[in-house]
Amino acid sequence: MSVVISEERTQQAAPGGERLLGDAARAAESSHARLAGLLTDIFLPDAHRASDRTRAVMARLFDQLVGAVEADLRAILTPHFEGEAPDVAAVLASERVAIALPILHETGLLRDTDLVQLLLVRAEEHRVVLGLRRIAESGLDPAPVLSPPDDVVAAAADHALRLAENDRIDAAYEPVLAASDLPADLLRRVIWRVAAALRDYLVRARNVDPAVADRHIAAAGAALLAAHDADATLEAAALRLATRWRELGSDDDARLHHALRQGRFVLFAAMLAVRAGIDVDTATAMAADSDIARLAVLLRAVGVGRDTAVMILFEMAAIHGLEEQRLIACADAYGRLDPAAARAALMPPPLDPGYRSALAALAVERAP
Repeated sequence: MSVVISEERTQQAAPGGERLLGDAARAAESSHARLAGLLTDIFLPDAHRASDRTRAVMARLFDQLVGAVEADLRAILTPHFEGEAPDVAAVLASERVAIALPILHETGLLRDTDLVQLLLVRAEEHRVVLGLRRIAESGLDPAPVLSPPDDVVAAAADHALRLAENDRIDAAYEPVLAASDLPADLLRRVIWRVAAALRDYLVRARNVDPAVADRHIAAAGAALLAAHDADATLEAAALRLATRWRELGSDDDARLHHALRQGRFVLFAAMLAVRAGIDVDTATAMAADSDIARLAVLLRAVGVGRDTAVMILFEMAAIHGLEEQRLIACADAYGRLDPAAARAALMPPPLDPGYRSALAALAVERAP
């Protein structure tokens, strides 16, 4: 298939004084952007500010995810340009040249709330796992030993989960985020925004005809989406094992605590999700929250006994560096909280407040 290249641009940048004016204008825009960021940051309460470590992990995971999606798209695109545009193919094939990532950083095209939430939960999840690992290595409070249920299905699910858990970290024990870890809707947005950045580069910097770029990029994005397997995620594997344990009656408090103490945090969250009847992402976010009140409500909602709940909350409070008084108050409130009220707190509100306000305003307008 031939590739049509548009007419060569006569100049890549404005000459002389015009170039300087353009640079100055971009610098002014950058200055305003920095000021807006500082304005937000300086008035942000400490309780709402992520730690430097968390922000660094989130940034690394973002770059890792976008880089992987970009690499997959470029690998599909490269052969289409090798015949008619070998220079374009060479750039696409080069692992040393980042194309989409700088454009996405510059434009903010991937400022996606769901993506940021995923990055935050993954960073917090990894911090908790590291804390649990330190507790286990200390040997002061060894994890309880439980024999696995004698069930072929559970054994197979556990084996698959352990393989998925190993893929969640790299050789340096740092978290890994792959495109396959994303929910389908979020993955779709990430793929098409990375694709749009690649298209922008091909058309703007390499003079590729827009129609040709669109055709090849659309096919590449569709191929990546078709290859996504939602059942291959760590969360899906954890849910399969937790569900099987539930069917066998083996998801008791001791096994829940055992999963946590082994550092199998996603399995711990999946067990809570199955018992509570909520999605695993919500359970993970609640369990990893640095304010243990959310975890306490979840534990109470699923009927975890007070002794086990206090041990879990104690370990999580230590990991989050919470004061002893905060733990004592939370443990005391745990016994006083009505389980029915805790379960009700897990349910989403029946109607969004904005929706209710709109309905009320409409009713006023319709009134005779």
